[in-house]
Formats: sequence, structure tokens, C-alpha cells
Amino acid sequence: MLINNYSPEDQIIIDAQLGSILATLSKTDKSIILTKEYYGYDYKEISEMLNLSISTIKSRVFRVKKRLIKARNDLDE
Repeated sequence: MLINNYSPEDQIIIDAQLGSILATLSKTDKSIILTKEYYGYDYKEISEMLNLSISTIKSRVFRVKKRLIKARNDLDE
């Protein structure tokens, strides 16, 4: 379980922002980030599943995480 300092109200906002960001992603990017972060597959496995290079997978994960971090930081301000 993750421990955070967010109130239940803030957590609802964070969850809504996450949902909004995920809704804007392409189908491929959404598959990549969920497969990596939710299901725990490694880059090589995702690369083989989607027939994309490992470097493409890594860069897409990085870009999506960057958007998520920015959204979270915006809430903290």
C-alpha cells in the first residue's frame, strides 16, 4: 500500500486527473503505461507484445510519467 499525505478530497482530484490524462492518451500509449505500471511487465516483454522497439517503449513510458508527475505537482501548488 502506498502512503501519501493527501486528504481524501485531494486523492479524488488526483484520481480524476489521472483518468483525464489516461483518456487523452493514444490506445498504444495507454496500453504501454498500464502494462508497465499496473501489470508489471518489463520493457522487453512489452516490446515483444506490441512489436515496438525497447527504446520506443521507454520513451513513451517516460513521456506519460512526465505528464502524470506534472499533473500531480500542479495539484500540490
